[in-house]
Parts: sequence; structure tokens; C-alpha cells
Amino acid sequence: MENAIELKSVSKVYKTKGADDVVALDELTLEVRRGEFVAVCGVSGSGKSTLLHIIGCLDKPTSGTVIVSGTDVSGLNDVELAKIRSERIGIVLQDFALIPYRTAYDNVMVPLYFSKNRKNAKKRIMESLEKTGVADLAKREIKKMSGGQKQRVAIARAIVNYPDIILADEPTGQLDSKTKKEIAELFKTINSEGVTIVVVTHDDELAKTADRIVRISDGRIV
Repeated sequence: MENAIELKSVSKVYKTKGADDVVALDELTLEVRRGEFVAVCGVSGSGKSTLLHIIGCLDKPTSGTVIVSGTDVSGLNDVELAKIRSERIGIVLQDFALIPYRTAYDNVMVPLYFSKNRKNAKKRIMESLEKTGVADLAKREIKKMSGGQKQRVAIARAIVNYPDIILADEPTGQLDSKTKKEIAELFKTINSEGVTIVVVTHDDELAKTADRIVRISDGRIV
């Protein structure tokens, strides 16, 4: 099966003034098959979020090769990386990163502002909200929602552009146990439709729903 994501000997080193450099990723190699659901687990500071940011074209590796949906993104400039993010990747952040004083509908619309494909925008937004179970909250402001509702809106925003890949950073970290299970099932449903999913998580129950668990320590797969 074709790989959706390939990292080959990827390192990320952060330069610091007057102190030793920080090695976040250390010659890390990873392959994720198209349509696979992978959970990345590890202690805080192990390199999980850095890995996710590099796969998501939010950051660049210091060295090594990163291939996303068949495209080598390692040497792309910021404009080219933004295009890859817009067309192929949906990202769900731990703090939701929603606009609190705007509605669910407005928030899901945001990725469409940066996309060339805005055809049937209203239909796509409502379909995304329906799929994540919050279509009835389309006109509600984010600041008036629960954590679980916010996470569903964040996921709706991530899928509105029909991405090949969904990346999620601790998507159940701020949720109660019941809502955690519901969000895990939602990711499983999205994955069953052929979308590749990579989640960074400390949540054992979420990790168990994945096809494969990858453990990272000191910037390396262990």
C-alpha cells in the first residue's frame, strides 16, 4: 500500500543562545500507510508535537526528508508549504484554536478562505458539522460551547477541505471520559472513509482505537 507520510532520517535541532542546542527529533524514520490510523505516544518533551508539526508542514526539519501525499516537502518555501496544508492536511490542535466570538459555521469556513476550491462552500460546511454531530450548533458562538462541542467544531474545520491526512495534537486532553470516547469514535469513523489519521496522545483509550501505536522517546522511535 502506498505511504501517505514518509520521514527519512529527520532531525530537528533548535539553536539556543548560551546553552546546548535542543535536539527535538534525532534521525527519526517513520512511514504511515495511506488510510492508516496511527497514535504517537510518549512522555512530555519526547518530540511528539515537533513530529506532528513537521508532518503538518508547520515547521521544517533541520535535516532529512519529509514526504507528504507523495510530495517531498522538505525544501519547500512557506508559500508552498501553506498550499500543501490547505489542500491535503487537516489539523486539530489541543486548545481547539477556534475564534471564540464567532459561530461554529464561521470557524469551519476559515480554511475555505485559503483554498482555491470554494465550490459548494455552504453545503460542505454543513456536511462537516453534520458529520461531527454539531450541525444544530452552526449558529452558536464558540464561547458558548462545551469542550466536547468545541472539539467537534475543530474536527469539522479540519475535514471541510476533504484532506488526505488529519493530524491531531492531544485531541482528548481537555475532555471528560464520556466525550473522549465519542471523539475517539469520531476519528475512527473519519478514518473508515479512507482518511489517514495521526494523533499525538497521552490517552490510552484513544491510542487503542488506532491501527498502530508508535512510541517516541528523546526524538526517536522506540
